[in-house]
Amino acid sequence: MKTTNKLSFSIPEKLAFVKMIHSIIVADRVIHKKEIQFLTELSHRLNFELSFVQQAKTMDLYQSQAILDKMEKSKKETVIQVLQEMARIDGIIADQEMSILLDLFNHLSISLESNEE
Repeated sequence: MKTTNKLSFSIPEKLAFVKMIHSIIVADRVIHKKEIQFLTELSHRLNFELSFVQQAKTMDLYQSQAILDKMEKSKKETVIQVLQEMARIDGIIADQEMSILLDLFNHLSISLESNEE
């Protein structure tokens, strides 16, 4: 997760990012201690308060995907990397987590390809 130290995310980007992270955390209906620890670590790296999660939870999933879609490629790659790490943090990627990941990856892949230089 070191890549998040190199990039600066705007407030809307952070909200969208945290919305997707929250979606992964609650997807399997079990919140693991490791997921909370990872979220806490991520909050320090991205410079947001954990109360920020409450704001992100109210964001529409499609709205968050649209914001992420507009980000530069390096930020999208970081989001994908972090979400994959979050999904694996408890030792298994649940079907629900995989579904969220695949939906986002499919959504962002068009833009990732079109933004290549």
